[in-house]
Amino acid sequence: MTPLVLAALAFSLAVSLYLAALAGRRSDAAATFLDGGARLPAWAPMFAGAGVLGASLGLQDHLLLTTLYGLQASHVALGLALAALCGAMAHKRLWIAARALGACSPIEILSVYYGGVALRVALMAITLTLALPFAAHALAQAGDLVAAATEGRIGREPAIAAIAFALLLVSLLGGWRGAAWVVAAQSFAMLALLLFLPLFMAGAFGKLAFLNSGPSALKGVLADQIPGVLQYSAGVGKDVAVGGPFTCLTILGAGASLIGVSLSPAMGLVATTARLRTGLAFGQTWLIAGLATGALLMAAPLLAAEIAAAGAPRLDALAARLGEVDYLAAVALLVLLLASTQIVVTFFVTAAGSLIVGDVVHRYLLPDLPDAGRRLAARIALSLLYAAVATIAVFAPLSATILGAAALPLSAQLLPAFIGLCWAPWISRPSWWSKLR
Repeated sequence: MTPLVLAALAFSLAVSLYLAALAGRRSDAAATFLDGGARLPAWAPMFAGAGVLGASLGLQDHLLLTTLYGLQASHVALGLALAALCGAMAHKRLWIAARALGACSPIEILSVYYGGVALRVALMAITLTLALPFAAHALAQAGDLVAAATEGRIGREPAIAAIAFALLLVSLLGGWRGAAWVVAAQSFAMLALLLFLPLFMAGAFGKLAFLNSGPSALKGVLADQIPGVLQYSAGVGKDVAVGGPFTCLTILGAGASLIGVSLSPAMGLVATTARLRTGLAFGQTWLIAGLATGALLMAAPLLAAEIAAAGAPRLDALAARLGEVDYLAAVALLVLLLASTQIVVTFFVTAAGSLIVGDVVHRYLLPDLPDAGRRLAARIALSLLYAAVATIAVFAPLSATILGAAALPLSAQLLPAFIGLCWAPWISRPSWWSKLR
C-alpha cells in the first residue's frame, strides 16, 4: 500500500501547489501577499473556518479517545458549536472595524482600540504559540501516521521534512490568499471523506461494528453515558475516574478551549480579509455549528467502533483492515487524517508569517519597506517558521504537545477583549482611564 499512500500524498500536494500558484497570479502578488488584498472570496472563509476548527480539535486524537471512552469522549465535538457562537458574535463586527480603521490585522485593530503595547505583545505571543508548538504537534502526528502506514519504509523524520517543505512551497507561492484557498479545499475534502468513510464501511464490512456491538470503550468505562457532572480523583496519573473521565465539566472545558481557535488572531485575519461579511455568519452557523459538528458527532463513534474491531486502538490498524477490502478506501482514510494535520500547519504558520511582517517588521523595524520588500520579508519569516515547526516536530514532539495544549485556552481568554470591541464599548482603556482621571 506504500505506493498508493505516496501517490495520494503527491496528488494532494500537487493540487495544493496548483491552487497556491493560481492564487498568486490572480492579482499583484507583491501588494496582496500578506492579506490577499482583503478580497478573499466568500467560500474561502466559510470552508476554511469549518476545516480549521474541526482539525484543531485533533481528529486523530478525537477518534482514539472515542475508541477508548465511547460516546462521552465524542461529545467534546459539541465545543465546535460554542466556537461557532463566539465567531458569529465577533467576526462580522471585526470585519466592520477593519474597514473603519483601514487595517486588516486583528492585532492592529485590538491594540488601537484598547491602546498600549501590552495587548499587541500578548496577541503576537498567542499567534506564535499556535504557529510553533501547536502546529508542530500536528506535523509530528502526520509524520507518525505516514511512518506507520508505510510500515517504516518511510521514516518519521523524512516524512515530516517532506510535508513541511511542500507546505512551505504552498505558502511561498500563494501567500495568504493561496493558503486560504488551499485550506478551504482541504477542509472540503476532509468533510466529504468524514461523511463518506462510514457509509463505505457499512457496505464493505456488511454491518457497522457500532450497530453490532455498540460504542467501543475500555473495560469499566461507561460507553454510552456521561459519568456525572463532576468527579473527584487523586489526580491525573494517580487515580482512575470511575466510569470514565469525560464528565460534563470535562466536556465543557475541552469544548470551550475551541473558542480559542475562533478568537485567535489567525482566524481573525480570515474574517478581516474576507471580501464580504455576509458569508461569515453563514459559515459559522451552517458549516461549523451544523455540518462540521454534526459530521463529527455522527462519524466519530462509527469510525471508533471500527478501530476497536480492527484489534488495536491505532488508526493504521483500521487502515490495514480497510486495505484488505479496498486499497483506495484505506488511502482515503489516511488522506482524511493527513488533511486535518496539513490544515493546522498551513493555516496557523502562514497567518503567523503575515502577522509578524505586518505588525512587527513593517510597523517597527522597516516602516518604509515597499510591497516587494514586504513580500520578501514574509517569505523569509515563513521559511524560518516552517523550519522551526519541523525541528520541534522531529526533536521535541512531547514539548510540542504540552505547549500546544496551552495555546487554545490562552487564546480563549481574548473573549472579553472581543466583547468590548464588538458589543460593549464601555470595556475599553480610554473609558476606564477617563473615569480614573
